[in-house]
Amino acid sequence: VIQAALELFNYEVDMTCNGQEALTAWLEHRHKLIFMDGQMPVMDGYETTVRIRKTESSCACSSTPRTIIIALTGHAIKGDREKFLAAGMDDYMSKPFTISCLKSMLERWLPASASLSKRQAGVVCPDRQVGDTHPSASESKPLIDMSFLNNIKSLQRPGRPNLLRKVIEEYVSFAPGLMTDIRRGIVEKDTAVLINAAHSLKSSSANVGASSLAALCRQIEAMGHAHVTEGADSVFQQIELLYPQVYQTLAEIQQEERG
Repeated sequence: VIQAALELFNYEVDMTCNGQEALTAWLEHRHKLIFMDGQMPVMDGYETTVRIRKTESSCACSSTPRTIIIALTGHAIKGDREKFLAAGMDDYMSKPFTISCLKSMLERWLPASASLSKRQAGVVCPDRQVGDTHPSASESKPLIDMSFLNNIKSLQRPGRPNLLRKVIEEYVSFAPGLMTDIRRGIVEKDTAVLINAAHSLKSSSANVGASSLAALCRQIEAMGHAHVTEGADSVFQQIELLYPQVYQTLAEIQQEERG
């Protein structure tokens, strides 16, 4: 989704799935700007940023401008800003973001001279999805918040593959495996597996507007970070009840998109 949004503003975009790939891509292309997710496999966004800054500092040639690094976060809480800045990041953008928010961020950090026919936005390192939210799981919410899906629709460009359908297809493809990993993390008391799977399902669910499901995944993720698995099973049971309803609703929307 963020790739489509950046392309809408006529930026060239490189996408990577983990910090090591992001670092390798940056070493090759020296992007003007990077949107960096904090939690990624292999190497997280903080370590990736530290390595980029060390490389920049050790470079004898000062002709290459310093790369702007913006954190993408779904839960900017007290102390996070200091953590981002300590790692060497320049700013952060909360998820979900609006098109106007993204536009303002780009205008703030990229100079006016970058307004070329094709501009290099840099490497984007999210965990597949952009949307994220943090409502209370107890709040009464619709199964799917259509405003999220409408936001994705607004990024559709003529002659390009159906973006909303692609996002839903990815969700229904990857979500079952993430559910399995969450269950395995709980049973085996493996908090690393639990954190990664819950984080991914949280973000992907929020991206398609399944805010209540995302909130439950957030609870599981928080338990993993606290190295506490007791009570996670009862939360996961709620996820198991809600997920099939979300899946079915998205399948129906997907069918409508196919016409």
